[in-house]
Amino acid sequence: MKQQRDDAVVRNPNSSPVISAAAAAAIQANDWQMGLQYADKAVSLAEASKDPKKIADAIRIRAIGEYQSGDFAKATADSKRVIEMFPKDDNARMIYESSKNRTQSNKAIAVAVGAPWPKELPRPSVWQDPRVEAAGVRAADRQAAIKRLEDAMRLLQSGQAQEALNAADAAQRRDPTLADAYLQRGLAWSALNELAKALIEVTKAIGLWTIQGKNENLPAAYALRAQLDNGLNDYPTALSDADKALTYNPAFAPGFLQRAKAGEAIGKDVQRALDDYKRAAELDPNFRASYEDAVSRLAAGKPKAANPSSSRDWFRLAVSGAVALFLIFLAAVWRFTRRRRPEAAIGFKSERKELDSQYDIVEQIGEGGMGAVYKGWDKVLKRPVAIKKLRSELSGNPRERERFVKEAEMVASLHHPHIVAIHTIIRDKEDTFLVFEYVSGKTLHDLLNESLGRRLPPARALEILRSISEAVDHAHGRHVIHRDMKPSNVMLADGGWVKVMDFGIARMVIDSLLTTTNTIVGTPVYMAPEQAMGVVVKESEVFALGVTLYELLTGSLPCRGPNEMNDKMEGRFVAASVLVPDLGPSIDGVLKRALASRAEDRFHSCGDLYQAAVRALSGQVTPATGR
Repeated sequence: MKQQRDDAVVRNPNSSPVISAAAAAAIQANDWQMGLQYADKAVSLAEASKDPKKIADAIRIRAIGEYQSGDFAKATADSKRVIEMFPKDDNARMIYESSKNRTQSNKAIAVAVGAPWPKELPRPSVWQDPRVEAAGVRAADRQAAIKRLEDAMRLLQSGQAQEALNAADAAQRRDPTLADAYLQRGLAWSALNELAKALIEVTKAIGLWTIQGKNENLPAAYALRAQLDNGLNDYPTALSDADKALTYNPAFAPGFLQRAKAGEAIGKDVQRALDDYKRAAELDPNFRASYEDAVSRLAAGKPKAANPSSSRDWFRLAVSGAVALFLIFLAAVWRFTRRRRPEAAIGFKSERKELDSQYDIVEQIGEGGMGAVYKGWDKVLKRPVAIKKLRSELSGNPRERERFVKEAEMVASLHHPHIVAIHTIIRDKEDTFLVFEYVSGKTLHDLLNESLGRRLPPARALEILRSISEAVDHAHGRHVIHRDMKPSNVMLADGGWVKVMDFGIARMVIDSLLTTTNTIVGTPVYMAPEQAMGVVVKESEVFALGVTLYELLTGSLPCRGPNEMNDKMEGRFVAASVLVPDLGPSIDGVLKRALASRAEDRFHSCGDLYQAAVRALSGQVTPATGR
């Protein structure tokens, strides 16, 4: 691809569109330096031609390269120039707003830490995002909150619990999203023997860390909550919290200790309690005395309730190490935020009344282009759900947020047994959440990787193809196109049921916008040629499904590597029957039509492709009913 790009430039050294295309290709390949060099040349050529469209196209591509290379100030200025020329250019506007977001956040953090900042920043725009205006204040608040948090830790370690509580209160007021502030409040209340108040604060910290995906903090937090439960004589809840701590870290000694104390107090399984004491001592020698005391008690047949004061003694011994650990982690996160993710200073909204009224967040299960994905629990309907939190670039942009919600509403109207359903869309304060049907199982991509030869028996491949075809054709009948059909977007539920994920939603992912001048969404090896040029039709999905069928039957992809696009355009790929002779030659014609370079030459529905594949493979299999 690089050689083809450079050859095109050599053949057309004075063509702005050709140089612009070369710049876009280099940027997409993460070759920022070459991409920006080409973009500068394209801008010069376009300006010499005095063609406004060529000028705008070249500047827009340069803005994309500047954005992806981290030069957000220049990306802001260039995208603003395009908007001034063509006010309705939505692509330039999205680049502008996203780069402006990062520019302002960088400036705010520089001001907060006293670092110099260049004066030649672009002036505020009519599209100024209110969240960006608040970013400077929030960055400074976070710095002040961290300072007060350090004070609270120092005071608590010196035994000044009330003063530590005051400092933690101040930290929490300055930054309500700082979970460590709630933790310090909990530790201070515990030191003051206000265990019920401590429990409330630790629970708040757990909730924030869960939402923010900081699972590494949860073992200690749940163990601390179990310790407080024991101190309040709530032994069943202590068992539950200790189990949660061990779920997140199966080798966490305090989790075993608190479970042992709760189990001993309940008295139903004394041997298990003793085993837990022993395991805690094996993992941490500091708990050896607790184990030996438990052996003496339980051997004499005299189990006793957990001793709140002894729990607090352990707490006082452990607080220094635990707090130091949290501080180190917080400092690392803050340094990362300042260095690489300045926009993260905006923070996470803790007020999610509409979401929290019906759903509990259980754990983070993924992170994608659209945003973080969590497993949740519907408290009203008593069922698991998947909750996707829209990433800040889209959620903080009113125009894109509204466009995204409209797209999601259209997808939510799709009701089909083979489509993962959207239950609801929640716009809560500045955040946007999609609540999906939760599907437990594996992706089709995972199934392929686990299969012998990385391919499926024809009967199983057709069974899955039928389900996907029904889902896609149903969506097409309601004017919804998936745009990113591939095995990793197909779920195989634990019962074998096929579910297609992310219909239409992928088109809103901002990263995909920033790869070319058009809104191109998809995975290149599965893309039809016209989709790579920014044009998507129903037959584009037939192409993607044809690639998927080829992969299911052969374990390989028809077109990949440096000549992938040329091979697609010329219909060059190894026949499936050559790779797997048992398939027979009839399937080759079906796949050749599905993978035709021109959309009009392909099957006109995914169902047509499925029926043709059934006929072609009828000599080898009797397809099962799709589930």
